[in-house]
Amino acid sequence: LKHAVDLAQPGDSVCVHTGTYAEGQINFSRSGTAAAPITFTAAPGEAVTIQGSLELARGTSYVNLLGFAVSGYRIWGVTLIGDNHHVRLSKLNVSGGEAGVRLTDGESDQPPASGPVSDVILEDSVIRNVVYTAVDCTPGPCDRVTFRRLEISGSGLEAGFGGDGLGLEKGRDVLVEDCYIHDNGGDGIDLNSRDRTGNV
Repeated sequence: LKHAVDLAQPGDSVCVHTGTYAEGQINFSRSGTAAAPITFTAAPGEAVTIQGSLELARGTSYVNLLGFAVSGYRIWGVTLIGDNHHVRLSKLNVSGGEAGVRLTDGESDQPPASGPVSDVILEDSVIRNVVYTAVDCTPGPCDRVTFRRLEISGSGLEAGFGGDGLGLEKGRDVLVEDCYIHDNGGDGIDLNSRDRTGNV
C-alpha cells in the first residue's frame, strides 16, 4: 500500500483488495487537484484493515480515503497534519489509540503547528473506543468542515477528563448532521471551545 501511495498521481484511484495491511504509518504526501483528486478506496464489498495510521502530510490536499478499517495505532488513527484542504474521509471504521481522527497538530489554544485545515468531509464512518477525544480538531482552526452520518462512542471513558465525542476548538462554517454520538466520557459535541474572536 505504501508503494501505491508513493506512485499515485492526480486523477488516479488506488483500489485495495481484502486483507489486513500491517504497514505502520502510511504518509500521504502527494496532492491531487480540484479536477483530478487522488482516491484510495477499499474494493466494493471487500474488508480492508489498515493496522497502523494514515497521515496526510502538511499541505497534502484533494485526497479521498474511502472504506478502510483503521486500528492498531498508538496515537492518532487518521491525521490531517495541517494546511490540508478538500479532503474526503468516508466509510471508515476507526478504533483505539488516543484519537481516532485528528485535524491539525499542536497544543490546545495555540496556533496550529503546521497550519489550519479546511473543506473537509468526514462522513458515513464509525469512530470508537479511543483514550481521549474521538474526532479532535485541536488546536484548529478547522473551517468549512462537514461531519455527517457518524457514529462516535466509547471515547474518554477511562481518561478521567474530557474525552469528547467530537471536539473542535476553532472553526468557521462547521456542519454536524445526522450523527449518533453516545456513551463518551466528556461532551458529545464540543464546538469552538477555544474561540475567543467570534468565529462561530
